[in-house]
Amino acid sequence: MTLVSSGGARLLALAGSSPEAPADPGDAGDPAPRLLGHFDAYLLGYRDRSLVLDARYARRIQTGGGFVRPVVLVGGRVAGTWRLTRPTGPGRPARLTIEPFTPLPAASADGLAAEAAGIGRFLGLDVTLEPLSQAVET
Repeated sequence: MTLVSSGGARLLALAGSSPEAPADPGDAGDPAPRLLGHFDAYLLGYRDRSLVLDARYARRIQTGGGFVRPVVLVGGRVAGTWRLTRPTGPGRPARLTIEPFTPLPAASADGLAAEAAGIGRFLGLDVTLEPLSQAVET
């Protein structure tokens, strides 16, 4: 471990790693995209979330009353939200809709589709990933 500084904060980092957040989600070498559920420890477990969540989107994730919405991670940073709409009748798939904050890199599409399929397997449902919504300005 080594002491580093990022955004004026003193932090601990693994030796040889960079504490700087990527300029854009999806930069080369970033971790696979992930869909995290409500109240995931990735966001809930820390007072300061600035390394993974841009402050201008915080109110869209933490909506008040301790509620934390499901998030899309791209490059290890929160890049949007997602929701699952359960089927309304027999034989119909559930729909997973992603609402990105900014346009997502094309390279994240396969990883997000795999995450949606994994949620379907876990729930025992067929899940269709809806075409990505356009980024919504705050």
